[in-house]
Amino acid sequence: MGIEEAEKEYMKMGKEKQEIFVKKEERRLTLGGLRKLRVDEKIFGLHLSSLKLCLEGIADLVIRIGDEWAVAELKGGRKPSSVPLGHRVQVGAYSLLLEERINRIVRRAFIVYDEGYQEIQVDENLRRHVLWTIDKVLEIYRGRIPSVEVQDKCSSCGYSIHCSW
Repeated sequence: MGIEEAEKEYMKMGKEKQEIFVKKEERRLTLGGLRKLRVDEKIFGLHLSSLKLCLEGIADLVIRIGDEWAVAELKGGRKPSSVPLGHRVQVGAYSLLLEERINRIVRRAFIVYDEGYQEIQVDENLRRHVLWTIDKVLEIYRGRIPSVEVQDKCSSCGYSIHCSW
């Protein structure tokens, strides 16, 4: 759309945390240092794209457990009691991109927090929601201006300088 996301302070801190996470995770044989999920292969910062989905991104971590592949995303802070929808959609979108790249179904993804991780099932409901979200973004890209409901989190958004609120 020709607009750039302004880098906020929390984004800079996130990059620093990401570097620390990668250094630790490169040495580990498990995910997030927890013994219950042994990982056979790790690929950090994998660029994924799809013309079919009109989507691209860089996954924090792609892992292989036996013959199964999954996406793992770093989200700092405490593990929430309920994973935010945006986090689920993000790993769902990366999962769809990974599926297209490796030509295999991705059945689960992981969100890694400072103290543990949350497994996300990549099921039909999540897949449909990701596709619906892509459609909504494409509508905006094509010129539809969405109505905006101002929320507390707007002040930390990197796109707030472009928003009409």
